[in-house]
Amino acid sequence: MTSFLIHGGWLHLLSNLYFLIVFGDNIEVQQGPLRLIGLLLVSTLAGDLLHLLVLPGSAIPAIGASGGIAGVMLAYATLFPRAQLGILVFYFPRRIPIWLYLALWLMAQVFGTMMMSNESTVGYAAHLGGALVGLAAGYLWRKRG
Repeated sequence: MTSFLIHGGWLHLLSNLYFLIVFGDNIEVQQGPLRLIGLLLVSTLAGDLLHLLVLPGSAIPAIGASGGIAGVMLAYATLFPRAQLGILVFYFPRRIPIWLYLALWLMAQVFGTMMMSNESTVGYAAHLGGALVGLAAGYLWRKRG
């Protein structure tokens, strides 16, 4: 769990906080703070475990909350499938469906995981492990109402 608290710099920390605010606030309002914290913890652990399975001999420590944030992102998309995400495309603001954004993000994570080596500095597998937990949690919460 210490990986959740340690980041590779201010930009790494601020980007994780940004995505936590963008996606996590709606989950907290709908599901409550305890479920959001539980989702973050379980997603982080699942991300760390998948990262260890994919790169068992890596000498580079896994740091950051990216697995937990990935879980929040996928839970958000599952709970709010009609949501639109504002992005900049060549300096022009656009709104795209959350599922389009996450489909592209997931493809990048799968490709990154396939290309990982023991010297990789991005935990793509950790992102995927957290995302799987977020998808499952969002599905269960949505099914329960």
